[in-house]
Amino acid sequence: MKKILFMIFMSLGMFYTILAQGVYNGDFEAWENKVFYEDPLGYSTANSQFFMIGGTPNVTKSTDAYDGMYSLRMETSVFAEDTLFGFAIYGLADDNGFGGGFPFTEMPDSIKGFFKYHTANNDSALILVLQKKNGFPISMEFIPFYGVQNTWTELAFKMTPVGQAPDSIIIGFASSNPDNNTINPGNWLMVDHISFTNTTSTIPNSSFENWLTLQAEEPLGWNTFNLFFLLDGKQPNVTRSSDAYKGNSSISIKTSSLSFFGGELDTFGIATTGMIGDFGFAGGFPMKNKPDSLSFYYKYNNSNNILDLAVIYVAFSKYDAGMQQSVTIDSALSFLPGSFNWSRKSFAFNPASGIPDTSNILLTSSNLFFGTNSGVGNELIVDEMIYWYGTVGVPVINDQLNTIFAYPNPARETINMDIDFNSNLDKDLYISIFDLKGKLVYQRNITSLSMGKQKITTDVSFLPAATYLISISDGGENGFTTQFIKE
Repeated sequence: MKKILFMIFMSLGMFYTILAQGVYNGDFEAWENKVFYEDPLGYSTANSQFFMIGGTPNVTKSTDAYDGMYSLRMETSVFAEDTLFGFAIYGLADDNGFGGGFPFTEMPDSIKGFFKYHTANNDSALILVLQKKNGFPISMEFIPFYGVQNTWTELAFKMTPVGQAPDSIIIGFASSNPDNNTINPGNWLMVDHISFTNTTSTIPNSSFENWLTLQAEEPLGWNTFNLFFLLDGKQPNVTRSSDAYKGNSSISIKTSSLSFFGGELDTFGIATTGMIGDFGFAGGFPMKNKPDSLSFYYKYNNSNNILDLAVIYVAFSKYDAGMQQSVTIDSALSFLPGSFNWSRKSFAFNPASGIPDTSNILLTSSNLFFGTNSGVGNELIVDEMIYWYGTVGVPVINDQLNTIFAYPNPARETINMDIDFNSNLDKDLYISIFDLKGKLVYQRNITSLSMGKQKITTDVSFLPAATYLISISDGGENGFTTQFIKE
């Protein structure tokens, strides 16, 4: 009888462990060179906003060019029930107006260039020319133009005489006019080979041949504010650390000053397994069971403000078909005091809440409630995050499935995943695609594959343009999830 009871107990334990899932890349051993998007050199664009809310970048490099290899293309797009126009500004747009620009000491008569465009429903494309002297505007002009032009056509737009020479100029282009009552989705504008008349000086990157690829090394399956630091001309503040509790690496999150938003939000140190959008933090990685607790190891050097506290926040959500969105069914928050040595932290979840389909973890190096630069320089280091199911701890989701990367990203027709199997699998594998509300939009299974490197291709041509999560798993604790953009 004891032997039978023991075998039943072991079988139940194995079944429970199979259903259990760990923290995705919770040991922070897997890192990737994440490519966010490309911007024309010198320009700030709408791409940063689109990327952070999970949309497809709407300012792109086009090989349909009048001069050279590339041109600039902008499009007015709909995402998450918002209509957002594409824009590119040689300078920096923030809540305080327009800053930056390029040096220019002559007095131009007109701005001209080669254009293609399609505008409709009383919306217009737009050109901005802002001339400055000693940091102050001496002229600002918004030049709208309308209609449809499907072939490259040279256009010149007269500028109002200023009466004095500037010392710098900001120029910009937009696929829609934000002052219109109606911004028309589907508007697009292409620009190439721009210049001023009555001047000898040239506009930098006038034919849009030079593009900046915004990329940073980030932990696989996690998102950060590194993009905004790159746009601000600074180093990423979420990096891989060799100071690890276990293994070769951990995650380092530093509180750093950020002026990209005009000083409104100036202390960031954030990493999340979900998305960072206009309405907070959402999304995460797929779950099939509810853990009882979470544990992890951390160090926190808060010497720059000993009153500052780091934060970890965990949320579990489930898609509600009636509401057509994911709803948080349980969450937990913990503040982390300073610790110069590795400290273990754990906290429990509500056992009465339901079974989630998504888990999101948020780490911040400051609690963001202090004043300007209050915690700048504080550093949080985290390693070995483990979800516990009773006495069983499951540290990492991707166990036997070592995904190298998913490509191409963005994808048009298909997306490929290169998988390196550590051992033969006796289960089918499941390919699942979720939208950023957590809704399953596609799923298929494939037969078990043998050990070694394999290439798995999935058709995504039928998906609307947006950002998605694609997951491959064996239905148990082994799996991989990453984000991709469908063009």
